[in-house]
Amino acid sequence: MTPFNRNAALWIVIVLLLALLYSVFQGGTTRTAANTVSYSDFVRAVEQRQVQDVRISGNIITGTFREPRQPAGASICGGWAP
Repeated sequence: MTPFNRNAALWIVIVLLLALLYSVFQGGTTRTAANTVSYSDFVRAVEQRQVQDVRISGNIITGTFREPRQPAGASICGGWAP
């Protein structure tokens, strides 16, 4: 193997490792399992007593419906609080 090929292979491995690290750290910030609803739909569901529990963390509101919606046990992710 020539020095150029070894150098190129090393750089390819380095770039792939950086891409892997980036995807690992970005993957932890997404909420793919949650069922996102608009804030007005969330408030309406709370008023109609369709929400079992609510958690507020900063400006993020999450909760659980009393009766499952679409996928079984879907969670509410109301988004930003006003």
